[in-house]
Amino acid sequence: GDAVMRDAAQQLWRTTTWLDMLNDRARNAAYARAMRRVVQSGVDRVLDIGAGCGILSMYAARAGATGVVGLEEYALSARVAREATASDATISVVNARSDAYALEQGDQRFSVLVSELLDSALLGEGWLCVARDARARLLEPNSRSMPRRARVFFQLVDFDGDDMRAFFEHESRALGNGFWRAREHGVVWCGKAQQAHADAWMSSGRCRPLSGETAFFEIDFERLPGTNAPDARWTTTCDVVDDGVVDGVVWWWEIDLDDAGEVRYSTAPGKGKPWSHHWRQCVALAPERARKSVTKGERVDIVSAIIDDVDIRMGFVVPSDDIDEEEDEEPPTSASVITDASLVVANPWHGALRTSTSCRIFGVGARFPEFVASKAKLGVAFGADVSAANALLYPLADDAPVGSPEGAIAMLPPAPFRIFDLAASRDAAIVTASRSIFEIGSASSTTTTFESVDGAAFDCVVLFRDDQGWCTDAPFAPPIPGTLCQSILIIPEHARAASVTMWCGAPLGDDALSMLELRFAAL
Repeated sequence: GDAVMRDAAQQLWRTTTWLDMLNDRARNAAYARAMRRVVQSGVDRVLDIGAGCGILSMYAARAGATGVVGLEEYALSARVAREATASDATISVVNARSDAYALEQGDQRFSVLVSELLDSALLGEGWLCVARDARARLLEPNSRSMPRRARVFFQLVDFDGDDMRAFFEHESRALGNGFWRAREHGVVWCGKAQQAHADAWMSSGRCRPLSGETAFFEIDFERLPGTNAPDARWTTTCDVVDDGVVDGVVWWWEIDLDDAGEVRYSTAPGKGKPWSHHWRQCVALAPERARKSVTKGERVDIVSAIIDDVDIRMGFVVPSDDIDEEEDEEPPTSASVITDASLVVANPWHGALRTSTSCRIFGVGARFPEFVASKAKLGVAFGADVSAANALLYPLADDAPVGSPEGAIAMLPPAPFRIFDLAASRDAAIVTASRSIFEIGSASSTTTTFESVDGAAFDCVVLFRDDQGWCTDAPFAPPIPGTLCQSILIIPEHARAASVTMWCGAPLGDDALSMLELRFAAL
C-alpha cells in the first residue's frame, strides 16, 4: 500500500543519493541534449536500463523514439516512473532487472541503449555485465549506446600528515577493502576505490597534487572489453610536478554521451562546478611498499585494471627486487562480516543509543544551500516532469510525528553525513550556537530553539553525538580516524527563519533505542 511505499521512500532518501542525482541540472541538461542527437526521430526503439523515475525514458520519447521500454528493478522507482510517464503511450515501464527481461515473440530488437548505471567508481553498478547481456539478447547488431564512451583521469597525491592516511586506511578496513598484488606483473595494487570529495581535501591543505591531471584509459561502450581480458588492463606514465611522497591516487571519469563527443559530463574536482554528492571522485590508497618520495620532473608508471567487471584498481609498477615473494598479502576483509560496532564508527545512525545513559544528541543551525538544493522537491527537468516522486519522498501536511505539538511541521529524516564533505561547497556555514537536543533516559520529547548569530534565516540543523569528537568551532576540519559522522536535518522551506524551534521525540520503553527511531518536527 501507500504507507509501505512511503516507508520505502524514506529509506531511499536516507540511504541513497537518488534524489541528488535527479537534482543535478548539469547531468539532466547533458542527457536531454544528447538524447536529441542520438535518437533518430520516428526510427529508433529505445531501451532504458535502470530507468529510475523515468527521466531518460521521457527524454527519449521527446526526442522522437517510436517506442521506449524502461526497465527498473526497484519497485518504488518503477511505480514513480509509471506515474510520471502515464500520459505518454510511447513509454512502457517494467519492474524487472534487465537480465530477467526477454523480448516477446515478434518484438523488434532495440536500436538504442540508454542508461546511467554509473557510480563514482564508474563501473561499480555493474554496467559492463548489463550492457554485454543487453547487446547479446535485446539489441540490434549495430545499436548505439548512451553514454557512448568513458575516460578515466587521475592525479598522484601527497597526504599532509599520517592522520589523513590513517583515516583512509580506517575507512578502507570498515568497508572490507584490502590491498592485493599480482606478482607476475611486478605491480603493487592499491585498495578498492573510496568515494571522496577531493575538493574538500584539497581545500583543507591536507591533500596535495603531485602530478597534473593525466588521462589514463578509455572504455568504448559499443565495443566492450571482454571479462578480465588483456584489453582491460592499461599502463601509463605521469610527470611529477612537485616534490613529495606518493600516498595514493585521486581519480575520476568523463563520459561522452553522443558519438561525436560533443555532449560530455565529467566528475572532475574543482573548476567552479556546483557541489555534488551522488558522483564524487575516488581515492586509491597506495600500500606502504608502493609509497615513495618523488621530485619534480620525475616520471611514475601507473597501472590500472578492471577486475570482475565492476572494480577499477590502480597500481604502481615496483621493481621485482622490492617485492618479497615469500611475504603473504593480507587478504581483503569481507564486507559481510562487519559488525554493528564497526558500522557505528562511521555512522551514528546504526547501533543502540540506550547502551549508555550519558549519550546526548546536540544540534547546531547551519546554512548549506548546495546540499539543500540537492535534496529539493522534483519538478520539470528540461521537459521531463518527475514531480510524481514528491508525494512519496516528502512529508504530507498531516505527517507530523505522533506526540508532537499541534501545528508541528514534519521534517524529512536526518541524512547521515560528514560535514567535512561540504567544506568546498558554496556559502556553507555554521550560524548558531550548539544546543543539547536529546538525552537518553531523560525524557520522551524535547523542544529546542536555535537562533542565528547574524539575524538571517538558515536552512539546516546538524545533529551530532557528544561522544563523536566533532567540534562546531572547526566544523570543516578533516575527520579524525574512527570518529562518527554527523547528520543533517533540512528545515522545511516555509519554516526557515533566523529563529527556529524544533521538536524531537522518541518512543518510550526500555529496549535499545536507535537514532533511526527519533522523530523531528519544526514548530
